[in-house]
Amino acid sequence: VGSAILVPIMTGIIGGVGWQNAMLGMGAAYAVIVIATGLLLVRFEPAALGLLPYGLKEGADAGAAASADVAALPGMAYKSIFKTAAFWLMVLCLLLVGFTGCINTQINTIAQLSGFSAVVAGFVVTGMSLGNVFGKLILGALKDKFSGAVAGLFGAATAVIGIVLFLFGIGGGGDVPMIAGGFICGLGSCLGTMAGPLFVLDAFGPREYGTILGTMSVFTTVGLALGAPIVSSFYDIGGSYTGALITLLVCFVLIVPLVFASIKSGQAIWKKGKAADSDAS
Repeated sequence: VGSAILVPIMTGIIGGVGWQNAMLGMGAAYAVIVIATGLLLVRFEPAALGLLPYGLKEGADAGAAASADVAALPGMAYKSIFKTAAFWLMVLCLLLVGFTGCINTQINTIAQLSGFSAVVAGFVVTGMSLGNVFGKLILGALKDKFSGAVAGLFGAATAVIGIVLFLFGIGGGGDVPMIAGGFICGLGSCLGTMAGPLFVLDAFGPREYGTILGTMSVFTTVGLALGAPIVSSFYDIGGSYTGALITLLVCFVLIVPLVFASIKSGQAIWKKGKAADSDAS
């Protein structure tokens, strides 16, 4: 929401006072907002507020979160995931998720260096930011109703449609496909921050979800770090972002079978163990 509102405003400020002054002002605003917010919220923690880890029943002791209550939850133990196919499939999936997520930060440059004005590029970013907002709500709802894999399918599909519109716009289609593509792609490119929570819980279960998610999130970050220089290299080599956009499109498509396979492989392990425990009881 902040990006959608502030991108056109920041574009105007940059035009008025230049990049350096605009960035200094933004840096000062970050410092004030983050420090002030941190001081207000740092005293809160889930256990102190009576909030329980995912899967614990109402009325359980929040302080027992790291003990037998958590051990009784279904899912894989953290130490056991590294020997499973589900782990390595999820690693590849999240690397691609991070890589494709760079579209959120690169689209402004892609639009401008493809011949569109700074104003149009700003509207593309605004559209993508709005798409991210609605995309997160939609992906969360799909996860709740169906599964993380279905949410990933929706995200990848909308991102692919958005990139196709980018290619059409850059190929001569004009401003409208670019702006529309920004919104539609944004519905799926929010996977860059959503994929971990959406996919990891389904693949490995709630037992040690927090610890596993922390480790798996590293691969999303690595993919994102690699995304910007790789995407930029396409322009440096060929003078166009067309190749980069096609590569991102292919990577979004590859995310789908990887997430389905990882979740199916993981659940075959921990849900089988859960069923065995249930039969024994």
